[in-house]
Amino acid sequence: MQFRLRQYQTESIDLLRKAGKRPILCLPTGAGKTVTFSHLAERAIEKGSKVHVVCHRKELIEQARDTMKAYGVPMHMVSFGMVQTYNRSPHKIPEAELTIIDECHIGNFRKFCDEVTGKTFIIGATATPISASKKHPLNETFDSIVDPIQIPELIDQGFLSKPVYHLANLDLSGLSLSSTGEYSESSQNQAFSNLFSLDTLKSTLEKIGNEKAIIFTPSVEMAETVAKLGAGYYLAHSKMPKAQRDREILGFKADPNGKIVNCSILTAGFDEPDIKHVVLYRATTSEALYLQMVGRGSRVTPNKNTFHVWDLGQNYKRIAYWHMERDWAIKFFDQGKKLKKGESPFKTCVTCEALIPASVRLCDICNSEQPPPQEKQELNTNDFQVVEYGQNIPSHLQKPYETLTVKELIERAQYGSARTGRPYKMQWILHQLKQRPQSNELIKEFARIKGYKNGWTHKQLST
Repeated sequence: MQFRLRQYQTESIDLLRKAGKRPILCLPTGAGKTVTFSHLAERAIEKGSKVHVVCHRKELIEQARDTMKAYGVPMHMVSFGMVQTYNRSPHKIPEAELTIIDECHIGNFRKFCDEVTGKTFIIGATATPISASKKHPLNETFDSIVDPIQIPELIDQGFLSKPVYHLANLDLSGLSLSSTGEYSESSQNQAFSNLFSLDTLKSTLEKIGNEKAIIFTPSVEMAETVAKLGAGYYLAHSKMPKAQRDREILGFKADPNGKIVNCSILTAGFDEPDIKHVVLYRATTSEALYLQMVGRGSRVTPNKNTFHVWDLGQNYKRIAYWHMERDWAIKFFDQGKKLKKGESPFKTCVTCEALIPASVRLCDICNSEQPPPQEKQELNTNDFQVVEYGQNIPSHLQKPYETLTVKELIERAQYGSARTGRPYKMQWILHQLKQRPQSNELIKEFARIKGYKNGWTHKQLST
């Protein structure tokens, strides 16, 4: 082997040996997933085993093949194939003792796995072990997760770039969901055209200047429109002929000032380390898609250890910051449970923080009255709030908690932990207020701001 593994990569391989019969290797984008399973493949080959790498896109096959060649894996013992081919023609599946499935969260690997059960040891690999299919969670196909390191650790160790978030304050209440649970293309096209016009987008992109950027749009139509903003813009989407798309991508990679516009296609498997800016000119409900998109800018180079995320779709509110720690094991094993059991949606009691049905007005644990749903604010501004990794708190909130006003405490709670991005809960705000002189008046002010009724206020003042 012509390279040295990082400690967490070595640990990953050791953990995979002790994992279940069908484990998933979960490493964040930029953490060297392909390098890790290349080393795993070489170990298997040293014992006389044949290795089979299965992907859902040709670009991923090319990436895996190039990596294995570069690091000296005996290529005559490795076969590569497309899952679509095997689903149509199972007789073409080659014999192998070890099968590695890259980007295994894509749903069309289920049929292939059923076909080869008992014939080969299967390892999945992905940065986001959440199934693209809500009806068929990954835990139906795989049985365990190997998750040795989180994004904050990789940043702190210098293996990933630090994010700087530019957060747009737009009213996206008009977005509608499609049958898949994702925001519809038509509602996104309309919302972003109205709230953040192409002229405004162009002026925003001009702030980026001569630095490489990738721009994600909600539809092919929007991608084609944005790509016409000026010279130096490249276009890539699924409806283009592959040869044309390849030319655009090569042009972008060769252009030190290039900006490439696409519709979701340049996510998993697309690697251009010099990308300094990720522009999310779209909204998504998919945590996996959000992480894959933002991850395109996270590579570290000799000239880059920070990158910028321009989040126009308020995805950070819906999904949390890209750098936030995530318990993938819980997400992996829990996915699909709610759907299968038919559970009703839940909310957190504002007093005791118990989980209660979303429709109830009185908590059945502490009997406190729950506030009515808040009216959505009309927000239509093109200003960006800047939040840096390790300093997630805006400057006007960076002062002792006891000096923050009630409104500032409410805002501060949204940011929560500077490291993980987890917001502080209701009880944190109430605890801060109850420590102060005139706490009763402050709690009443808090209730007025939040629109809570007198019953809720009385409950707080009596405890």
